[in-house]
Amino acid sequence: PPSPRLPPPPPPPLPPPFPPPPLPPTPPPPSPPPPPSPPPPSAPSPSPPPPSPPPPLPPPSPPVTPPAPPPPTRVVRSSEELRLAVEDVTATRIVLEPGTYAFDTSADCTSSFNGIATLTEEGQNSALCIFRGLVLEAQVPGTAVIDARGASAGPGGRRAIFIDFGRTNTLGRSPYTSSTRDTVELIGLKITGGYLPSSQSDAAVDLGLANGAGIKIHHIQGDVILRRCEIYGNAANDTG
Repeated sequence: PPSPRLPPPPPPPLPPPFPPPPLPPTPPPPSPPPPPSPPPPSAPSPSPPPPSPPPPLPPPSPPVTPPAPPPPTRVVRSSEELRLAVEDVTATRIVLEPGTYAFDTSADCTSSFNGIATLTEEGQNSALCIFRGLVLEAQVPGTAVIDARGASAGPGGRRAIFIDFGRTNTLGRSPYTSSTRDTVELIGLKITGGYLPSSQSDAAVDLGLANGAGIKIHHIQGDVILRRCEIYGNAANDTG
């Protein structure tokens, strides 16, 4: 019989595996960078200059002068109030309310009012005597009537307004001496009723008693100003 077949011999053993090649050594970690070198010491900065002193303050402004206060004003409603206001030196502006200011008596123009001036016989028989600067003004122009009622005043009659200031003489003798220079203003008034009959003697004529029946402006040191006034119905036998 045929010889049995033998199994094939086993394969030779595999050689042992080669060890893996060694890994390259791990490089050491990089060294940290050296700290930055400190900057070289700088020269000390010079000290700043001291601050400049503040400029001097401007001189204080002079105080503002307040406006002058308005002159004291007196409002009147009757002839008696009007006469008292004219004689009161503290009232420099007198306002007449609408109406008729009729006078049945004459002012005492020969006396010294508040030491301002001494007037004379020249101002006799006058409803109002003005001997200082002031303003007489109608509250509504043309509505305040000053009525002297001279025709009913007896033999001497009566003028409406006598103006004489800035003088100290008596009996009309010269020279006249000025104590002030002032202004009288009459505004928006009606002036009537002055009546001065013939003077009774030569002396009366010399003193001017019978002239200027509406307004007599006599020896003033200053100005008399009339604005929007009506002067009518007055009669003087001598002049004016």
